Amino acid sequence: MRWSPCSNGSYDMSLEEARSVAVDMQPQPFPLDVDLAGTFVSCETGEDAVLDAGTYELVATSTIRFGLAARGSDVPGDSYDARSTSEPLQVVVPAGSSTPLAGPTTCGATDDELRDLADPQTNPAPLLLSARSVPRTAASGKNLSLQLAVTNDGPAHIDARTGYPEVVLVREGVVVGGPGPIEAIGIDLSLDPGASTPLDAGTLLLSCTDDTTPLEPGDYEIWALSTFTPLGPDGARETDADDWSAAAGPWPLQVTGDAVVDDQMPGLLEMTCGTSADELAQWAAITQESPLAVEATAAPADGALSVTVTNSGDVPVTLLPDHLSAGLSDGEQVVGMGLTAMYDATTTTLQPGESTTFSTTYSDPEGCDGPLSTGTYDTWAALGVTVDGTPSTLVAGPVPVELATP
Repeated sequence: MRWSPCSNGSYDMSLEEARSVAVDMQPQPFPLDVDLAGTFVSCETGEDAVLDAGTYELVATSTIRFGLAARGSDVPGDSYDARSTSEPLQVVVPAGSSTPLAGPTTCGATDDELRDLADPQTNPAPLLLSARSVPRTAASGKNLSLQLAVTNDGPAHIDARTGYPEVVLVREGVVVGGPGPIEAIGIDLSLDPGASTPLDAGTLLLSCTDDTTPLEPGDYEIWALSTFTPLGPDGARETDADDWSAAAGPWPLQVTGDAVVDDQMPGLLEMTCGTSADELAQWAAITQESPLAVEATAAPADGALSVTVTNSGDVPVTLLPDHLSAGLSDGEQVVGMGLTAMYDATTTTLQPGESTTFSTTYSDPEGCDGPLSTGTYDTWAALGVTVDGTPSTLVAGPVPVELATP
């Protein structure tokens, strides 16, 4: 390896300068074993490369950032970037094997292999991939976000490393969109039999032919693919173990020509004790300006609070509710909180003009500074929901509620 350190990323330190730096310790080597996998693309076209028979030189590069701390101190010192380039490695492509290094998520590939990898009957991998939250509608050219889960379906504990799943769009059995750029990050898994853990995934709704053209509006299918590297007790890759691949899907997706949510949905708000009434009123106004009309109703007799969400736009939207909170305000700030309803990961698709209702209770609300006194309070509802892949908090209210004598 040939190394070239630079201080704080600002300049390259010369060899003479590096030799003149006084240190009170000898640097110790830290060998890095890195597994590299992927496909080759043509430098001219950017498409998957077709390697002709012959001998090639394979060269790998990597960049590492590290810091030096003073002896006996936990305070991080200056950081350095170390760039390395491997020595060339000869690779021989034999005659008769000059084919694209393609995989199941390659643009133009059929979904046959994805279906095989998603079927436990044809794929004996002990790790299964499944969906926790998948939008049903999204706007062409925008980001598609979904949440998956990986489950240990085997009889023994599994330690493995993976990354963000690849997500592709399929139409008529052929990959036509995705996978988009994926951050190369390692995610370590430690799962007992039957245990699961979430995995975030996503892609841009662009054609895979040039990565810039939005997908045509219409009906598609979503597929996801993950690769897992088994790890030993020491956290290193098991020497003789092969990687596992698992796919999940297909999930239907309607791609529209108009932005469904884009920047129109409110962000996230956590309603707690002390949240001001003015902020809640502003949030409710923002909610009403979104493509969703939200109305809260209350029945003080039985402590019921309901929130009705109506799709006031002209395209379908998909809702994935998370929780519904009830906050009681004295006109200035939240002084009591009701019970919170938690929802399972079940999506609801609203066509234009359709409505759905979410309910919770606020009976025996807990005061923020002790028991609430008798009187009239403003009840605010905050619905945490993911709308077409965008996490949002929809606020409705105020609804007057009369609290009787405790």
